[in-house]
Amino acid sequence: MVKNSPSKQERLRWSRERLLDELEAAEKKIELQSSQLIQSSTGSLSQVQPQFSEEIKRFWGILTNALDAINEAVVLYDKDKNLVFANQKHKEFYPDLADLYSKPGTSLRDILTMRAKTIQQSEPDFDLDGYVEERLKCKSFVREERQLPDGRWIQLSSRRGRDQSIITTRLDITRQKEAQRALELEKVKAQEANAAKSNFLATMSHEIRTPLNGVLGVAQLLGDSDLGDKDRERVETILSSGKTLLAIINDVLDMSRIEAGHMELEETLFDFKDLVSVIATPFQSLAEAKGVKLAVKIEDASDRHLLGDPVRFRQILWNLLSNAVKFTNHGTIRMGISIGSTLGEKTVVQVSVEDSGVGIASDRVDAIFDAFTQEDNSTTRKFGGTGLGLSIVKILVEMMGGDISVSSKVGVGTRFDINIPFAKVSETEIKRLTQNSSSEFDCLAEEQQSLKIIVAEDNSVNATIVISFLEKLNHEVRHAENGIEAVRLASENWADLILMDIHMPEMDGVEAAHLIRSTVEIEYVPIIALTAEAFTEHHKKFREAGMEDVITKPFTENRLKEVVGKFGKKGRF
Repeated sequence: MVKNSPSKQERLRWSRERLLDELEAAEKKIELQSSQLIQSSTGSLSQVQPQFSEEIKRFWGILTNALDAINEAVVLYDKDKNLVFANQKHKEFYPDLADLYSKPGTSLRDILTMRAKTIQQSEPDFDLDGYVEERLKCKSFVREERQLPDGRWIQLSSRRGRDQSIITTRLDITRQKEAQRALELEKVKAQEANAAKSNFLATMSHEIRTPLNGVLGVAQLLGDSDLGDKDRERVETILSSGKTLLAIINDVLDMSRIEAGHMELEETLFDFKDLVSVIATPFQSLAEAKGVKLAVKIEDASDRHLLGDPVRFRQILWNLLSNAVKFTNHGTIRMGISIGSTLGEKTVVQVSVEDSGVGIASDRVDAIFDAFTQEDNSTTRKFGGTGLGLSIVKILVEMMGGDISVSSKVGVGTRFDINIPFAKVSETEIKRLTQNSSSEFDCLAEEQQSLKIIVAEDNSVNATIVISFLEKLNHEVRHAENGIEAVRLASENWADLILMDIHMPEMDGVEAAHLIRSTVEIEYVPIIALTAEAFTEHHKKFREAGMEDVITKPFTENRLKEVVGKFGKKGRF
């Protein structure tokens, strides 16, 4: 295994520590040799002194030469805080004090005083005495970063020797600081750019979804009218194209959320067998239309209830099946789901989707999980799509703690395997889910009573669509063109339910909801957001304003019927 080379800063730190160790070793050696010289001397002290002095000079010369050669500033004071030595680099740090640092015996107080006077010239209010006294408090060990008056940054390290002498080193880290500051600025710029992109996508999503709701809504209304076969086929084409456009918009928004770190997973109890059955149904007809068989096998399992994010799990399966149907023109598509092994407190769900489609070249298999990438350029031209689906699938699987793998052969087909751990569910939680699902189903299954509903919507096309859907369901409707009108109609204590658009002139839906919730007579009325805002973090704000649920545009008649069935019974709140 190749090891990373040490950085320049690490090499300097190692050199400094080695130098300090050598200094202590030299001190010990001098002490030892001086002791030996004295003990072995049979002559007078004057005979020993020259030999002893020469030895000290030799060691001192080696040491000072080494200190002058390094790229780090070093200064040494004796136990009385008088200067012993300052190397050349240290003098370069303080050129105005170079003369003082060249005079051994100069007191640390005098040096600090001169340094403080230099600082005081540029900072008249500088506390000279406080600076000197603070610096004279030499601790046993100090390591910190400081900025000098001229703007340079240094890394300072100071420690006391065994004889209470003080050795201090300084390393110029100005370049590192500038590089760090540049990186921080780039990070801020990147975050701002990412936020701008997210805001742009949110705005564009809203602007696209609003007219798209009109297109799909009118197409649904046309589909319910008496049409000839040719006209019905044209309406179905409009709906199919609109849904494809909506899927593309959703993929782009999901990738934006992921890149911005706003994608959050929910933890909800759900029946995975029911979820799979609902997902597989629309793909059955799509596959049959192409002459392809879709076989779905769910292995018997006692744990059919899972605790996790059903919306994202559905999105994963939907993308895998959508790709399989898109790229398969003959043969069979097989989807298998089973409860695998347990992993601690988790239950692992194993999913496989295998098709007999066009396949993927071996050198392109890994690339299919990259954003905006497909197997090759001709894939986009022939089959369409953004190249985001599988990238989002991989990210979601990994966010849920799972893994995904793919095997493929050109002309033979492709197989995806995923393993996703879900939290185990207690019998009590399963019972609660079953009871809630049953009561909700009973509520929706009942013939819905006629309700009085306020529709607050400034867009005339969208207002026409939702009113038409509601009147078809035998509800009585009043239309408000803005938030002020919605509050006025609500204050008449007439409505059983309010469908509230968010972006409206004069008063938006959030402010209108706040006003309604603060009015005692009408605070109980259920309010449902009717919005083109697709970001879930925005949906939280709507709920905080007092809205019970959110219908995202474009919506279907069934979605509207479902929500009205859940919240439309007066007196339920």
